[in-house]
Amino acid sequence: MFVGLTLDTAGVQVVIILPVCRRMEGHMEYNVAQMLQEPMGSVRQSQVQETSVTLDEVEVNRLEGWLKFTRTDIGIWVKGRLKAEVSAQCSRCLKGFDSPLNTEINEEFYSAVEVKAGTALAESVMEEEAFKISPTNVLDIREVFRQNIVSRMPMKPLCKQDCAGICPDCGVDRNEAECHCDVRTVDPRWERLLDLLPSTDKES
Repeated sequence: MFVGLTLDTAGVQVVIILPVCRRMEGHMEYNVAQMLQEPMGSVRQSQVQETSVTLDEVEVNRLEGWLKFTRTDIGIWVKGRLKAEVSAQCSRCLKGFDSPLNTEINEEFYSAVEVKAGTALAESVMEEEAFKISPTNVLDIREVFRQNIVSRMPMKPLCKQDCAGICPDCGVDRNEAECHCDVRTVDPRWERLLDLLPSTDKES
């Protein structure tokens, strides 16, 4: 895949065809060695399509989207939009399900070496929590994507909004079978007052 770059020089438009960042064998890793040799403002684009990606504790399926790489004075700025299905566990019935998720990426990656000199940059030059391009010029987007997923996933995911959950007494999945247990839902603000009642009153 190639991308066109249009330059206007003395009123004459020149179109330069540039290859996108070369994708490595690993998921969401890109070799940006050539791009780091180019002037600021150089742009690449890449389509993202992965069947499955494992990001530490996060399992991602059917990942699609696009990424735009822009050369800056200190590295490469990555911007893009991605959609995927994230493996999750329902907080009510405890069953696994795929949760659809859309996210945007907008982060700058610092080069670990001074490109022209080939020497390592001092840590003080980079922000402490900055994302870095490896010394071998590989830009790994996975951690940025993982952090975006974790920040967007709900604290208590649900397989469906009306999930009936598991009965706390008999343990049956009330989505699949009828439960005859007498389970009362108590407002947590009144739980301490119930402790003051005689045992006979609690059972009534």
